[in-house]
Amino acid sequence: MRFSERIGKREVKSAIQINSMDDDLRNCLWNLFTIYFPELFGNPFAALGGYQRGQAARMEQIELRKKEILSNLWHGYFKKPIDEISSPGYGLGGMCTQIEPIKFMREHFMNCEWFEAYDFLEYILQIIQSKNRAKFIEDCNQVLEKEGSGYKFIDDKIMDVTSKEEIREIEDALACEDIYTPVSRHMKTAIELYSDRKQPNYPNAAKEAMSAVEAMCKIISNKNNCTLTDAMRALEKNDRAELHGALKEAYIKLYAYASDAEGIRHANLDEGNFKQEDARYFIVVCSAFINYLKEKRNKSS
Repeated sequence: MRFSERIGKREVKSAIQINSMDDDLRNCLWNLFTIYFPELFGNPFAALGGYQRGQAARMEQIELRKKEILSNLWHGYFKKPIDEISSPGYGLGGMCTQIEPIKFMREHFMNCEWFEAYDFLEYILQIIQSKNRAKFIEDCNQVLEKEGSGYKFIDDKIMDVTSKEEIREIEDALACEDIYTPVSRHMKTAIELYSDRKQPNYPNAAKEAMSAVEAMCKIISNKNNCTLTDAMRALEKNDRAELHGALKEAYIKLYAYASDAEGIRHANLDEGNFKQEDARYFIVVCSAFINYLKEKRNKSS
């Protein structure tokens, strides 16, 4: 883990990748494009079932497929004249030969804005053979989840699964200072565990988010040596941050889930059952609750 990440200086928007796309995510998405369109990248038989008899006829079929793909992209997505596509190896011809298509598309994808990269991804889904679309969506979503993107395919559209409001709640919880420093320390650890690209630890990210709530409740209730349940029960009658009984019970149950023998704090938990979306839920709702308690306390001071 880098120094900036250990001390909590990594921005939440970068950690969750909302309004951004780092090189790892961009490269992996481009690789999916090359895998699903092998006709364009030097492995034409992968798309047509491998080498068989009738090679000449199959090569002609591949050339027609190339022309179909590139013409579609040039006309439908890039809005450029089709006869600008260079002819060697692509079977399109034309008087203008100044643009080599693969190089052009790669440079575009690697250098465009993050939202334009997602535009491209949505568009190529429409030109993938229908039998492969479900698998393409599945592969894309696996990459998006692994690389910590705040977006995923839902049906045939890329949607945000982490809203700006959720990001704001997390950032506010991370900004806790002075007497609330223990709270922000737990939240920073939660973000670090959640956003580790190589080895994310979603169960412990959720645990740290709940520990941040526990720290906040102890600070406000002035009961440093008690459990979260006791601290919350004290808040129910605390005139500086009075907590409604139903809300108290909801978070006590959430904490119980985190502490249960089958919950995320159990050492023998199969971490494969606790997904990215589960950890994100804990981080978001715990951040919102921390900010809620802090605001109530500040208003009563």
